[in-house]
Amino acid sequence: MENTRTEVPQRWRDYLALHITVGARQEVPSEALLYLINQDGRTSRYGQPVYVMQVRATEGDMGGEFRAGLLNHATFEEIQDGRRKFVECTWVKGYTPDSIRVLLTGWYEVNNAGLCPVDSLEWTEDTEF
Repeated sequence: MENTRTEVPQRWRDYLALHITVGARQEVPSEALLYLINQDGRTSRYGQPVYVMQVRATEGDMGGEFRAGLLNHATFEEIQDGRRKFVECTWVKGYTPDSIRVLLTGWYEVNNAGLCPVDSLEWTEDTEF
């Protein structure tokens, strides 16, 4: 049998790194949501996010320090019952001199006007939460 190697696409490697670090879930964002995200001048310069998900009030999503800042904007119950909805987006901003990825995660509240930025965090992929 021949020894063959399969290259894992960068997007999938990005997702796996986020899943392991912060408990990201794989979701397919709607085109309308991506359009709204791309209209934000603070983040559009980084291109398409490598990861987008709706934050849910579960132990997996809200169980660590990574998303704890959202609780400054809404209660766990408001997120759980759907009165307040948040979307999380992560971009690769660049690399440290040691080739460690620098990431930017932004959280947006979904409301009638579209997406309203509520919090963000710049971090490196070797950060422990």
